[in-house]
Amino acid sequence: MGSLDATVSLLDMQPKEVGQLCHWYRGGDKIQKLVRMLPRLEIACKVQPVTRGILRFQVTLEPVFDWHGRWHGGAEGFWLWVEDGENNRIYHHEYVLMSRRTHPEPVELELTIPAFEPLPPQYFLRVMSVAWVGCEMLLPVSFQHLLLPDRQMPYTDLIDLTDRKSV
Repeated sequence: MGSLDATVSLLDMQPKEVGQLCHWYRGGDKIQKLVRMLPRLEIACKVQPVTRGILRFQVTLEPVFDWHGRWHGGAEGFWLWVEDGENNRIYHHEYVLMSRRTHPEPVELELTIPAFEPLPPQYFLRVMSVAWVGCEMLLPVSFQHLLLPDRQMPYTDLIDLTDRKSV
């Protein structure tokens, strides 16, 4: 369990329990209110093979935090990485900006990611806040049930156009 997960688990408790845990008995509800402001995103990803060596990732980033102008300003920045844990490679990186105007609308991204033989069991989508230390989300994207196209692509014979007369 990461530090952000442990902190967010305070929201599962009663305010009185949080107050006891933090030795601020009357401040449990205030602590929970501040924890709800930590920038967190729910990540969803659909994978589709384009070819045997190219995958299309359709990524949805949905903010699940309370926006407060004092702490977040007009925008919150996040870095998104697509990485391969087995080979220690980053295949894609992108800067994503969540704005106060569009909060809590989800952000839709479509990424084209290379795939190499043999295909690893999974890639990881990592989203990390630019301004908030420790606010990091990780989603394993499994390839266990992914069906890749055949190695040999079907082709059609070329038609001989030299016999055609010009009009």
